[in-house]
Amino acid sequence: MKIVEEHKTPDGLLTFLVWEENGDTTLGFKGCQWHTHADILAECSGVPKDIAVRQFVDDLVKGIAIIQIYRVDGIIRDAAVVETGASRIDNYKPENETHWFRFWDGTAA
Repeated sequence: MKIVEEHKTPDGLLTFLVWEENGDTTLGFKGCQWHTHADILAECSGVPKDIAVRQFVDDLVKGIAIIQIYRVDGIIRDAAVVETGASRIDNYKPENETHWFRFWDGTAA
């Protein structure tokens, strides 16, 4: 795995990575399950992979994209970039799981 980009939120809570492995570019938060791939971003946006990745990362770190954080007993279980008004709240989530929506700079979304 070759890390191409690494971005830390101003409060140090999250680290977002872009990495390459076996010809695939993957994007996601360090230590979290959620991730996406350059080819998916390109297909959804209709632009080449490199431009799609740049737009995605820029929207995230400029505070345009919303981050959903999943916590169980106060410990981060996962983090994902979600569309406005969308979320991945699981109907089968544990009672002690909470969801927090924020922007890159830490302000509530």
